[in-house]
Amino acid sequence: PEALAAVLESGGNALVGFEYEGYRVVIGPGPDDVAVEVIDEKR
Repeated sequence: PEALAAVLESGGNALVGFEYEGYRVVIGPGPDDVAVEVIDEKR
């Protein structure tokens, strides 16, 4: 979590995205910007 916060607080327009347990999570460009999308309806 600290490394992710450091990237997002570095002043650039960074986006971090990953898929986990049937969800797509996108964080950024600010540390408070979070989007979660269901990509596997069976979950």
